[in-house]
Amino acid sequence: MPILEQQTASIDRHGNVYDFWLEDMYLNNRLALPVNSSPVMVFPKQAFKDHKDALRFAARLIKGVLEYKAVIDARALPVEFARGQLAGTPLCMEQYYRLFKSYRYPGLKTDTLKVQLNAASSAPEHIIVACKNQFFVLDVVAHSKQLNETEILSQLEKIMKMAENAKERLPPFGILTSDGRTEWAQARDALTKGMDGVCGVVCEHSPFEGIVLVQCSEYLMKYMLVNNLDMDVFKFKVYGKEFIKKQKMSPDAFIQVALQLAFYKCNGRLVSTYESASIRRFQEGRVDNIRSATAEALAFVKSMTDERGTFTDSEKMKRLRDVVNAQTNYTIAAITGMAIDNHLLGLLRIAKELNMEKPEIFCDETYLASNQFILSTSQVPTTVEMFCCYGPVVPNGYGACYNPQSDHILFCVSSFWESTQTSSAVFVKALNEGLLEIRDLCNSSSAAATKLAGSSQGAGQPCKSGNSIVPEEQSRVGWGGDEQRPTVSSSIIEPTAANGSITL
Repeated sequence: MPILEQQTASIDRHGNVYDFWLEDMYLNNRLALPVNSSPVMVFPKQAFKDHKDALRFAARLIKGVLEYKAVIDARALPVEFARGQLAGTPLCMEQYYRLFKSYRYPGLKTDTLKVQLNAASSAPEHIIVACKNQFFVLDVVAHSKQLNETEILSQLEKIMKMAENAKERLPPFGILTSDGRTEWAQARDALTKGMDGVCGVVCEHSPFEGIVLVQCSEYLMKYMLVNNLDMDVFKFKVYGKEFIKKQKMSPDAFIQVALQLAFYKCNGRLVSTYESASIRRFQEGRVDNIRSATAEALAFVKSMTDERGTFTDSEKMKRLRDVVNAQTNYTIAAITGMAIDNHLLGLLRIAKELNMEKPEIFCDETYLASNQFILSTSQVPTTVEMFCCYGPVVPNGYGACYNPQSDHILFCVSSFWESTQTSSAVFVKALNEGLLEIRDLCNSSSAAATKLAGSSQGAGQPCKSGNSIVPEEQSRVGWGGDEQRPTVSSSIIEPTAANGSITL
């Protein structure tokens, strides 16, 4: 594909691969945004005394958002620098400036991301407040002055009273935005063509009263958004990233290995896995993919789940370090622009723009299967006790978001109830077991290494019996023996494929 490679090099220089990625990852996707695309950030739980206390918190939150927006509008955010792998590299900040000035406009075939970076500063500023399925415009600037926290609270109290007034209540058209993107585009078009943009439903009144229709509508709203989502928030309290660092391993790579082990325990195979890799080291860079289901990962999980006692702790530990190193190296390649996914996407899109016949590689079933990410993962670290969550990207898949802290790790695992191949609770149980087993392996190996070092030091000293300890024999004692290996549980679910296979 030399022609495509040349075209890709040209496009890379002009930065257009970002547009390909944006369309492929988001705008062309026709699924509803909740669960399937939009992530959720859950704040620390608050203990509100009453409704006013909750509104006071909301007012304070809004005021904080407005202050943060002012910093962004002034482009006064300090440049961020990479942490972790290849730390110290400056990162592109453009994403921040789209935070409050972007709108995803629905289309019949593809959406459009509309961004107003240069909006007039004199334009009126407002926020949209949703309360009891009603939407309200709250002007946060009055007489050229931004409202203070007390004034915002007063407006929120008025909004709550209006929302509770049944006579002023409008149909909950907001539910339409949570439908599939094509369906929302059609509904939006119908709304904007109407006389006043109001839609509703007409029903024959004899069978039931209006409250029945209201209850049905509310049930449908809840059902469409959450009824199929199996979400399990799991706080692993036994250890966190400090323990992992003491093993001289990357916490992210370590957790990815644990996720692979959990999936293998549940299914007896590995599958195509997506871990987002930030490429903000490049202008307009978003993410590429770290493919965690490596050959080294398969070798390690096979050794950890082998019930025949074939592998010693030293062999398991070697495989653990091999897979962590492989994961770390792939991560470095991805964050420095050397991963394969964005590159292949660029080649595919260029072939289409040149009206070329689709290259054979993109028709191969292996390539197609490799882009069905049954395990979709992402690390979202925070400095306070909060967590991010999202849904699976395929019907028979898992979403696994994690937040490593110093002494614990917070996971949010999701799947769909309607899938018979997945269970968030089962996956979390396997994940907990795997994390404990890897810890026991590390501790066992560390103890054996310490014992071996002590024996080696003593080997040069004469013993009372006149004999010396043979280092090789001590090594066998320290690293072998079934009694020193942690108990490995069998698969929680019957394997769906032959043991030892990787499904790409």
